[in-house]
Amino acid sequence: MQPIKTLQITKVRTTAVNVPMLESYSFSVGKMAGVTKVIVEVETNSGVVGVGETYPLWTRQVIDKVLSPRIIDENPFNLERIASICLPTNANPSLPYIDIYHLLGFAGIEMALWDIAGKTCDVPAAMLMGGVYRDKIPFCDYVFTARQGGEAAEQFMDRAVTSCKELVALHHSPVLEFKVGVFEPRYDIEMVRRIREAVGKDVVLRVDANCAWTESTALRTIREFERYTVDNVEEPCGTLEANARIRSSIKTPISVHSTRVMEVANHGLDIAVVNPLPIGGLQRLKQQVAIAEDRGIDVWLHSRGELGFATAAYLQFLSSTRYTLLPSQSLIRPTEDFLTKEGKPEFEKGFMSFPSKPGLGVTLDHSKLDKYNKLFEDEGEYYWLSESGFSPPFY
Repeated sequence: MQPIKTLQITKVRTTAVNVPMLESYSFSVGKMAGVTKVIVEVETNSGVVGVGETYPLWTRQVIDKVLSPRIIDENPFNLERIASICLPTNANPSLPYIDIYHLLGFAGIEMALWDIAGKTCDVPAAMLMGGVYRDKIPFCDYVFTARQGGEAAEQFMDRAVTSCKELVALHHSPVLEFKVGVFEPRYDIEMVRRIREAVGKDVVLRVDANCAWTESTALRTIREFERYTVDNVEEPCGTLEANARIRSSIKTPISVHSTRVMEVANHGLDIAVVNPLPIGGLQRLKQQVAIAEDRGIDVWLHSRGELGFATAAYLQFLSSTRYTLLPSQSLIRPTEDFLTKEGKPEFEKGFMSFPSKPGLGVTLDHSKLDKYNKLFEDEGEYYWLSESGFSPPFY
């Protein structure tokens, strides 16, 4: 085996892919019918190749034109040095002069570097992230329901209720998350009531409003939800300040997307929903989880429709991180396929096992890569915002 200290990065290759959803879903600002991702392959002089994934399509230009030339000949184990080469020393997603696409692009590269490190050492990447703390990792099931044309709310609710019942019956899913804010709040309240009645009192229900509501609408709606034991509401409003004011008047925990866990804690909110890609990679994610632990708030990982490599990276990270106790998000079931030879991981009773093979534990299937790259070339990038980009006021 080639000594680690002599390893060098020799090439970085990116490929854009489109992978459809088996069933699209609607939310307050649009509809998601599939995902466009950039697959990142990092080659080394030892012959070991690492694979990562990131989004959106624009990151491909950043990786190809800016980041890749900087890291050629670097040792893939020197993560901190490579990060300093690719990102400013004070890189911080909250600073306006830090390009988010550099963070997203670097995160795809860093994922591939973890893959290389594990493969080189012949251990799962989790062993290099702190060791394996758990081998079963909790995830929630995301319920996909799409509004078909101008259909009425009743049909939408019927499908949502049916989907929830099937997930509990077929997969014994203990935690379900679904969208609200697609229709008027009175329909959301009725949908929550019907889902609770359908799945029973023991299933955890999370709802995601995607910032659909004003403060007054959110307050009135969530108070009605509380009659049916909703365990979490994600982003009822569009600012931390508004969500904090709502939280002070309700019993239900509120989660928000953030690249800075400290801000979530400072606003008195309960859960930071984090994605390692806009944060700038798994190493930086570890820092944010440490802040969550220090401030006593919960954290779970956000899903953007992973295609195998990011899923495996999530599993490696979560298996090595003691404080991530609550189920993270997953769009595994509705995604048409993964780009790995191993396919989708087993996901039953709310748990997945971390891949135990070296690196991220999964292998690129080049035939699938070619298939979905052609689909991207034929279709162009998936777009998920509605024409207006926001939902109308309901009250």
